[in-house]
Amino acid sequence: MAIGSIQYDAIKISESSPMLKGRLQFYQELLFFDLVDQSIEHVVKSSTETTLQHHEQILKNIQAEQYYRPIDSALDLTRFFMMEYKMPITFHDYERVRQPMVVKDNQVFDSSGCIASPSFVAQRTQWDENSTSGIHFFFMPVTMDKEDQHRLLEAAGKMFSHIHGGTFHVRLL
Repeated sequence: MAIGSIQYDAIKISESSPMLKGRLQFYQELLFFDLVDQSIEHVVKSSTETTLQHHEQILKNIQAEQYYRPIDSALDLTRFFMMEYKMPITFHDYERVRQPMVVKDNQVFDSSGCIASPSFVAQRTQWDENSTSGIHFFFMPVTMDKEDQHRLLEAAGKMFSHIHGGTFHVRLL
């Protein structure tokens, strides 16, 4: 698995806008119809993980018509990214990540332990409405070439910054 990150500075997390709420609901309904006659394994990017990954759980819930209700702009957009890109993605308050960060065996660690993997998110790095910096981790298939990985991260960073303000920069880890 390839891991990419998008680090954000000077962001504002809040209640999702009516536009994001509407898009999230509409996209879930579209996905439901796409998933009616398909298995989740057929839809998601290939993975060697045996544990249910974040995006797989989201798709299973949508397939069962258990749609997600808006929570806040960061979580809602992260879920949208997982539905759109069909890969595990996590979001964290960057100020709560204890440097340095290290990638090992498809997991991201900080100095206190694992903070992200395709099936795990550390609660100690959870954001809130006071968070002003954040970081996304995208767990991408190794079959995706580096240019496509970079384009995907740039597109997601632009969308997130459009909604939350601030600046971003991407990295392939």
